[in-house]
Amino acid sequence: MGEVGAVTIQPTRFWPRVMLAFWLIEAVLGLMFAGMGLGWLGHEQPLLLAAVTAGGLILAFAGLVMAAVCWAAAWPGGPAIEMSPAGFRDRRIADRLIPWASMRWGIVATGRGVASLQFDVDPGLARQLQVRPGSRWTGRLNRLFGYPQFTVMPLGTGKPVQELADLMSGYAQPSFWAFVTAAQTGRPQRRAPWLNLRIGIDRSLTIATSRCFLSSK
Repeated sequence: MGEVGAVTIQPTRFWPRVMLAFWLIEAVLGLMFAGMGLGWLGHEQPLLLAAVTAGGLILAFAGLVMAAVCWAAAWPGGPAIEMSPAGFRDRRIADRLIPWASMRWGIVATGRGVASLQFDVDPGLARQLQVRPGSRWTGRLNRLFGYPQFTVMPLGTGKPVQELADLMSGYAQPSFWAFVTAAQTGRPQRRAPWLNLRIGIDRSLTIATSRCFLSSK
């Protein structure tokens, strides 16, 4: 591989700010659902109330986590991403430069035709990274569902996932490439587990709240 110069990607703030507002609204709605469930204590359908309250708290938590991710994308405190022969730095995740030899990266499938650029780092280095709050929590969820820990988001970079992957491959080849099409597998791609969970919560909250409201009349 020939010598490759440094790459610097400056942040683009419009879409991170839009998404920040969206996730804050979801967090507020989640708290409203939770408060609604607590306000109906003593209702004749306690399981529905528990579902509304728990679902609201989960939505509020997800909204706050993703709001933190979007905040980091809008205001990373410098270039969003830096790549050089010395290593990789995504300030939306952590300020520290990660040597290429200490990370394993690639593209994974997260939904129908949707790809995510993700990576893991050596355990010793991972403990030294001062990971920003949003990425810390999304990293835990990624681990929970069997995905690599960190996600290099296109949000706030102005570049698609494939272009970011091409830039990274100029310094280190991907360690895994799990993104496949439905034609290659012979069956439709599944949505990511966390996305299925969120859709299920949204639907359950709508149904449960409607039932509680109608039965209270």
